[in-house]
Amino acid sequence: MKRLIINGDDFGLSEGISSGIVHCMKNGCVTSTTIMPCTEGALERLENWKTRIPGSIGVHLQLTSGKPFSPLDSIPSLVFGDCFPKDVSDLAQLNVDEVEREWRAQIEAVIEVDQKITHLDSHHGHHRHNRLINTYTGLARKYGLAARGGNQSICRQIADAGVPTADLCESRWLRGELTVDRFLKLVAEDFELLHDAGTVEVVTHPGFVDSNLAEITRYSHQRGRELEILCSDDLLNGLRKQGIELITYKAL
Repeated sequence: MKRLIINGDDFGLSEGISSGIVHCMKNGCVTSTTIMPCTEGALERLENWKTRIPGSIGVHLQLTSGKPFSPLDSIPSLVFGDCFPKDVSDLAQLNVDEVEREWRAQIEAVIEVDQKITHLDSHHGHHRHNRLINTYTGLARKYGLAARGGNQSICRQIADAGVPTADLCESRWLRGELTVDRFLKLVAEDFELLHDAGTVEVVTHPGFVDSNLAEITRYSHQRGRELEILCSDDLLNGLRKQGIELITYKAL
């Protein structure tokens, strides 16, 4: 059986992104989403939209962009002033205990708004770093959540830690031409690696393009193109022809 999770990252980053992800979940192929809790207005947007996408929401753990939930004096290695840095390279001296403290605070802040969260992943894939993966899987176990992996080796490491995850996470999609044919080609390649049996997650970033989105993120106009593709009949029909079942993280 070939099962596919299509996750819309960055829920909460803007109203257009949030409403666009909901649109893709109702009218397209996106099956789950993860909220960026540390961005301004994110939790309020979750409160407004959560009844439209129940059982499909996770936490997009942050170490860059936005303001942390922990007291600043408890996470000095993670902040510049009162904010996270914009680039992870500025966190060369990060303290793993501080990361655990802050990620736990982020998860609990989201749970206060929606107790039915299903999974974890991380902004810019920080969870894949050797120093952080044990912290990441430990939090997933603590809160009874599934979690995003990475390549097959990372996915196996997460599964071996007792955390439900896909067999492979496809993250190449946003680094090339955004077309239906390319999406289907990437997914076909992934399932070929899995001998046509297993679960793949594809990382996507759809959204309606707000007028000021380019000021918030470098990945801006492309989100509208992703939304168009992820809501297209051609994509849905192409996935069906490959014998793929769309699932949520809850199914893991």
